[in-house]
Amino acid sequence: MTFDSAESCDAPLNVTSVPVPEIDLHEWIGLLAYGRRRGELSTEEIVDVLHDVELSPAVIDAVREAIEDFGIVVDQSFDLDDSGELRRPQLQGSLVRSGKGAGGARSASHKEGDSGSQDAVRLYLQEISRIALLTADQERFLGRRMTDGVNAQAELLALGDDVSVLDRRRLKRLIDNGRKAREEMTQANLRLVVSIAKRYARSSMPLADAIQSGNIGLIRAVEKYDYTRGFKFSTYATWWIKQSIARAVSEETRNIRIPAHAMESINRALRVQRELSQKLQREPSLIEIAQVLGETPGKVAEYFSLAADTKSLDQPLRSEGNATYADNLASTDSVDPSDGLQYEDLREALQLVLNDLPEREKEVMKMRFGLSGGENATLEEVGQAFNITRERVRQIEVRTLFRLRHVTASATLRDFVE
Repeated sequence: MTFDSAESCDAPLNVTSVPVPEIDLHEWIGLLAYGRRRGELSTEEIVDVLHDVELSPAVIDAVREAIEDFGIVVDQSFDLDDSGELRRPQLQGSLVRSGKGAGGARSASHKEGDSGSQDAVRLYLQEISRIALLTADQERFLGRRMTDGVNAQAELLALGDDVSVLDRRRLKRLIDNGRKAREEMTQANLRLVVSIAKRYARSSMPLADAIQSGNIGLIRAVEKYDYTRGFKFSTYATWWIKQSIARAVSEETRNIRIPAHAMESINRALRVQRELSQKLQREPSLIEIAQVLGETPGKVAEYFSLAADTKSLDQPLRSEGNATYADNLASTDSVDPSDGLQYEDLREALQLVLNDLPEREKEVMKMRFGLSGGENATLEEVGQAFNITRERVRQIEVRTLFRLRHVTASATLRDFVE
């Protein structure tokens, strides 16, 4: 689902900026209009327009506050119940930013997956279901330990060799406690990832892949967690988890994977192109887009080239029949029929000329110029074949070429040159 700015209440929205530069203004206006009409927005819906944003607690707060300034409630009720499932019901319009077009082509193969994959997921779910969920106090305790570990790591690096044995031991203990706290926080929230991943797995990608991508987002959320803000961890973690899965879905739709940093540049160029199109009421030139981006026109052209859809050569041309795109491509190795006939005539003419030469000279010329179908041999290689020196081979070659220029049969060869 994407948001269109046409979805709005009767009163027009006066929006001229976005809380984070990477957000598309058109999509941001559409999101606000959609939220104002309903009176609230879920985290799922908000994350849909944050696809290219590097999340942080400060960014999340800025986005949430900007939405609330328009009188829209941000629904962040993503706490887990005792079974590890999300409390809030399934949204009717579950958002998968880049799943458009992917579900139809891939749904048949992704609906169930092979039995081996299902068994692995089932075992994984059984394993993580044994891990106890954390209370708010436990989250704050682990958050404090993680922060102490990060600070201890920075202090140890700053002190270098000047740290005492006792201080080094103390700092390493804090670092180790922080690492264990991160692991515990991550493991305790694996069920949150599964609950979110199920929403994407139904339409776009296998559940195992969605879980794996979500776990990457969870690890990132643990690294960014700030317990001093007073929110439950799952409230913030949901943003990272959903963004990570959405990005994976986006990559799933492409035949060639593009690195995340390159995708951000591409999306920024596409966003500027849309904004300039609306402003100028025409398609902007590469130079105009490059001026806004601060890039060269060549670089912008490269972005658009990368953004273009790719097709597999094995893709069927039509729904009926077995013909593929590759069947319509000319072979680079094929020879034009007329050229092939001319080549045969030239080969026969060369053979006639060479037959008038002494046997050794004929073989030397064949090896030196690859006339037998092989590579051109070096003087050294020809010399080794005939047990003569490189200089002797060179002399034979010069004498033979001189002779060929003056024999009667060479007139036939000149016809091919002309």
